Amino acid sequence: MNPSPRQAPVVAALRDLLEQAAARAAALSDNALEDGYPLDSSAVISLRQQVRAIDLLILQSSATPTP
Repeated sequence: MNPSPRQAPVVAALRDLLEQAAARAAALSDNALEDGYPLDSSAVISLRQQVRAIDLLILQSSATPTP
């Protein structure tokens, strides 16, 4: 990966945020298993929609033509 100088700090910050999000998702899973109380389906749908939106934006950034 070789982001432009402008993109490098954005990529680094996004990686950090994604690591934090993954840790929190793991905590949701662990809590649901330990408590025996699953996350509400509407919350799951909402969170998954946010993840998909982020995924699409990342994919779009790779398809944007370079000036």
